[in-house]
Amino acid sequence: MWLVCFVAFIPMSCQKNTENDSDDNMEENEPEIMFDDKVLIGSWTGTLQQTGYPPISMDLILSKLEQDKKAGEVVIPGNCSTQLIYSGKNGQSFNFKEELLPGSHIDCIGGTSYLIIKSKDTINYYWTGEDNANNTANALLVRK
Repeated sequence: MWLVCFVAFIPMSCQKNTENDSDDNMEENEPEIMFDDKVLIGSWTGTLQQTGYPPISMDLILSKLEQDKKAGEVVIPGNCSTQLIYSGKNGQSFNFKEELLPGSHIDCIGGTSYLIIKSKDTINYYWTGEDNANNTANALLVRK
C-alpha cells in the first residue's frame, strides 16, 4: 500500500513543479530549493505513519551533511531515537542510514531513510526497516 501511494505521489509532485513556473508564491517551483542540501539543515517535526501502528509524533534534527558521517537524529519521543548517517544523494533524494541510539525501546530497529525537499519549510521523510523491506513509514515534516 505504501508503495502505491509513493508511486502515485511522485508524478503529482513532478507535475506540480512544471505546471506553472510563473507562480512566485509556490516554492516548489524553485528547482534550486529541491536540490540544495542547506535547506535540510535545522529542526523538523511531523507525524509518522507506519502500517500496523497508530500515527506518532516525530522530530528530525540535521546539523550537517558529510558523506558517511553523523548528520543528525530522528527522535520519536519516549520510544525510539536514531542517529542519521548521511550516505549520499540520488537525484532529489538525500539518503541516510539510521542507527539506534542507547535508550531506545526494545522493539525499535534501525534502517535506512531518505528525504525529499518539498519547499524550504517542508520535507518528505521515508523510512525502511533493516528487518524487512516491507516495514516502511513516512511523514510530512515541517520546519520548527
